[in-house]
Amino acid sequence: MRIQVHHVVDGALLEEAWKVYLTAFDDLRRTAVQRHVLYENEFDALMLDPRVEKYVAYDDADAVVAVATFTNDLSTMTLVSPEYFEHRWPDAYADRRIWYIGFTAVHPHAHGTGAFAEIVSRMTRTVSAVDGVAVVDICRRNDEVFKFPTAIARLIRSHAPHMRDHNLDAQTYFAYDFARG
Repeated sequence: MRIQVHHVVDGALLEEAWKVYLTAFDDLRRTAVQRHVLYENEFDALMLDPRVEKYVAYDDADAVVAVATFTNDLSTMTLVSPEYFEHRWPDAYADRRIWYIGFTAVHPHAHGTGAFAEIVSRMTRTVSAVDGVAVVDICRRNDEVFKFPTAIARLIRSHAPHMRDHNLDAQTYFAYDFARG
């Protein structure tokens, strides 16, 4: 497996990345209230935005098996409030040392291959080298069922044992069902 960082993903690579993304996140359409899966036009715009690094993992046959986005330009992430980060970490924000991981999509056939761990490791080295902050949005299902925050923290600590993790925020959805009978 090899991982390559792209600033722009287009053409046939864009099509392959889109297929991996859809396959990896298909369940989230039914299991998370907030829309976590980008529409194709949103995905394309993100892949074409040079301010966002795209980590692409390829298998031995050169097929795309994982795609992730990573940026320290928080304005590129439409659902993130840059002002929150400016207030919480003013110096890191001013120095552009806050990195946002938009998503890390791994094709189910590539689970257990190390693609996820290698992408996280590379991102960790980038953030750690500048004493920065890395932020990721994880829905409750991926926290409770798959323990992603714990797994990611364990991976990061293998490269940066001084890292401290913070639960920044949570969104809770309520439903008031008026069905009779």
